Amino acid sequence: MQSVVGFTPAIGEQTASAGLCATCHTVYTPFVDSQGNVLGTFPEQVTYLEWLNSVYGDNPSAQLACQACHMPAAGGSAAISNNPTTLTPRSPFYQHIFVGGNSFMLDMMENNINSLGITASTGQMQATAQLTTNQLASAARISIVSSNIENGVLNVVLSVSDQTGHKFPTAFPSRQAWIQFTITDSTGKVVFESGKLNADGSISGNDADSKAGTYEPHYDLITKSDQVQIYESIMSDTDGKVTYNLLRGASYIKDNRLLPAGFNKATAPHDAGVYGDALIDANFTSGSDQVTYQISLSGKGPYTVTARLLYQTLSYQFGKAFQGSDALVKSFLGYYQTADKTPNLISSISKTVG
Repeated sequence: MQSVVGFTPAIGEQTASAGLCATCHTVYTPFVDSQGNVLGTFPEQVTYLEWLNSVYGDNPSAQLACQACHMPAAGGSAAISNNPTTLTPRSPFYQHIFVGGNSFMLDMMENNINSLGITASTGQMQATAQLTTNQLASAARISIVSSNIENGVLNVVLSVSDQTGHKFPTAFPSRQAWIQFTITDSTGKVVFESGKLNADGSISGNDADSKAGTYEPHYDLITKSDQVQIYESIMSDTDGKVTYNLLRGASYIKDNRLLPAGFNKATAPHDAGVYGDALIDANFTSGSDQVTYQISLSGKGPYTVTARLLYQTLSYQFGKAFQGSDALVKSFLGYYQTADKTPNLISSISKTVG
């Protein structure tokens, strides 16, 4: 640069700021009414606003920018050019990985690499998908706070904590995380299960997947197998009805995605706020959520309790919402229908009780 164009490279301090990421990860989209009239804009994803209202964005001494997780520092120094060969290596230098929470799409693309005309190799696609899976595995933690059996009822309190600097899951509202909670007796028989994933990608007990126009509420207490704690954002249209069409999304009717540390749901800005029953749940707070399970037991103890936090990039209803005669839409649906819909395992915990 210096010898050919007379430009002396200098460090761009803005590249280490979360504000740089905000330029793409604060997205407002127009929404329309049933007649197609544009009525306003909708906060499709406000990852930066979530971060800004966390402990990392509000406290300079604890500041942790997006780059710390999505562009981790490389060991040592690196030369920014191979000419001249005497160029002094510089530090810090960051890995340009940029993975987030979408290994599902990477896997689907890799499985159709030839028909899509992708120039990356299968190995490269698989490696990036694995990096994404690894990133997701550090996003949240599930733990057992307490457990006991009283009068034939198993009482378990779970805690789910957000380990990121934004909501989890964040970004486009097709994403959801949920708790699969199972109890097995001494013979290994499952005597209770909440949050079972079906082969088509739907979740057993999720109202949204079985009843059109509904959604699964937020829970503080779960007593039945058809009650599932799902961390998600649900859009509603200008008529107040549930929608999975982004152009009809006028507001959120539910948003109980896990909050980052330091996030105050009572004072958070409207566009990054909490919606639905989570807003009044005292156990849904900065950095974590607690859920109590009270289950009447059958079978013979001791019992094994297993809790798994699972994640989907594309929820069942968002997958169904892709309709149309367009050739590209049909191609995508073909890829989606044959895709492996196994969710990402974020965290799990097991314990024997009784």
